[in-house]
Amino acid sequence: MLKILHIIPTLAKGGAERLVLDICNQLSEINNVQVKLVIFRNEVKYNTADYSFEIKIIPSKISLSLIRKAKFEVSELEKFISNYQPNIIHSHLFEAELISRTITYPRAKWFSHCHDNMIQMRQFSLSTLFKKSYLTNYYEKRYLFKRYKKNQGTQFIAISNHTSDYFKKVQALYEVSLLHNAINVDRFKRPSELTKSNSEEIRIVNIGSFVKKKNQAFLIDIISILNKRGMRTKTYFLGDGPARSEVEEKAKALGVSDQCFFEGNVNKVERYLWNSDIYVHPATYEPLGLVIIEAMASGLPVICLDGKGNRDLMVQGKNGYIFQEENAEMFTEQIIELMNDSRKYKEITCYAKEFAEQFDIINYCEKLVQIYQNSISELSKSTFNGQ
Repeated sequence: MLKILHIIPTLAKGGAERLVLDICNQLSEINNVQVKLVIFRNEVKYNTADYSFEIKIIPSKISLSLIRKAKFEVSELEKFISNYQPNIIHSHLFEAELISRTITYPRAKWFSHCHDNMIQMRQFSLSTLFKKSYLTNYYEKRYLFKRYKKNQGTQFIAISNHTSDYFKKVQALYEVSLLHNAINVDRFKRPSELTKSNSEEIRIVNIGSFVKKKNQAFLIDIISILNKRGMRTKTYFLGDGPARSEVEEKAKALGVSDQCFFEGNVNKVERYLWNSDIYVHPATYEPLGLVIIEAMASGLPVICLDGKGNRDLMVQGKNGYIFQEENAEMFTEQIIELMNDSRKYKEITCYAKEFAEQFDIINYCEKLVQIYQNSISELSKSTFNGQ
């Protein structure tokens, strides 16, 4: 029996949280695999009633300080791990990384999921000495690597080539495996009874937290230019966050608020995708972009800004278009051209659906289990050799 433990701080709305649930759910359906999920706080924004694996809330935290004594509250988590005796411990997001590694449990093989380029992992430089946040990050990195050593290392799982390159650059001690994130493709396939609307409005959708890097304000510029070209839109913004009010105000200022629908966090994002024409993703930085895969699986062309990690998902002119420059006029021209070319539009939707198939969670978990099993074999060899 392969016993797996995944750890993430909460189940708030987000790509990492959604992926963890999909991973655990699929792993729980594999023979001779047992999986459990630990979160630190009772913050669950997903419907988990149908999942067959255990989700355990274990309050845990640590407080590291450069000048004061560190504080640790991990005894309950430590007891849980000791009782469960997992073969694999797989952490997601930096908080879970830091807290979980405080526990010494070298009997398991540890995995660190790189959902982005963790700033805490940056290499030391002179600037580190002159900014408190940089110094704190470096201190946490040193602490982590000491804990990695206590647990016979870690294995990094990078979600894109960009992230893989970053982790290979900032450290050379531990293996970095590239494994693109995945989705439940079947969930996003458009039902056959749904047909494309004949509406003259261009229906656009965007999914993401309202934070600076997601850059939804840029999409307002695109909508405004489309209006000036005589093309009305119906644009759905799915998500929430601190920058939402700023984007809403910009929509009002440019006179397009009646065409922008701020839906907040929704449970059935696929319904919005099925009822849209184009997915626009203006993020300035994107470690990979699960929402891009979801849009493709739904049969939508994707038009996006180069966020580095999403380069792995875009085949220019095949499943959509990726732009290096944040130029609203260029985005607008591409949208108009695509919507006016029904043959090209159909070609892209067909290719996008086929392309998304390779990112299905079933295939992903098969690869992940193989990585787990290989790592256990290596751990057994090193233990046998007394290393």
